Amino acid sequence: MSRRLNLRKSKRSSFRFTNALQWTYPIVGLLLLPLLGAFGLSTWRALGSFAGKLTTLWPIGAGAAAYALFQAFFRKPLGLYVFGHELTHALAAFLSGYKVKSFSVRASGGEVVLSDTNVFVALAPYCFPLYTILVVSVFLVARHYSVFSVPPFWCAFTVGFTFAFHVALTAHALRQAQPDLRLVGSFLSLVLILFGNGIVLLLMTKALFPQWISLKQFAAAFAANVLFAFDKSADAAMKLFQILK
Repeated sequence: MSRRLNLRKSKRSSFRFTNALQWTYPIVGLLLLPLLGAFGLSTWRALGSFAGKLTTLWPIGAGAAAYALFQAFFRKPLGLYVFGHELTHALAAFLSGYKVKSFSVRASGGEVVLSDTNVFVALAPYCFPLYTILVVSVFLVARHYSVFSVPPFWCAFTVGFTFAFHVALTAHALRQAQPDLRLVGSFLSLVLILFGNGIVLLLMTKALFPQWISLKQFAAAFAANVLFAFDKSADAAMKLFQILK
């Protein structure tokens, strides 16, 4: 039986918009789609180069499969997700210079009351897999004192498990009309969430396998794909304009 997950944060905010500005959010989302497509293509190609290294990557896949089985046979660990979700709101607010006035977590939902908010604070829990970032951070500290050519099994397995946890329960939360998405509208929020997860995934991959991926080469490929995406988008827009004319 599915359970409704209510995740809320402070209603107090100086982030006010007119109806005219709210009308622009879907347009901004549409304009970002070619960038999102270019980023996704660049990421896919960068990760595709890992295909010959499956013997090193299999623990990550095993961890993700283990979480899928866990969620299939047991109840969703919503309490753990809610705690991480609200804590990420609080951390993002702290980094933005806002005050955290109260923090509460229950299995059915949670709430953090802030002195103010912004888009970064509102969408941070959907973009940053907190538990995966913690695992990667522990690995980076351990690698500083030990010699690891690749992440050991415990790290790779836990990264897969926690990232699958993030993806599955973030998708579960987004299906329930979260108020966090109202700040800039659902469509633009979803575009930004996809972008955020892609960036975090890229950076975590670089942290885990620094010798396997070059951010410089990725940036060059991304720039080329952006130009290609906007060129194709402009052609499609012109064709649509001609049809509607």
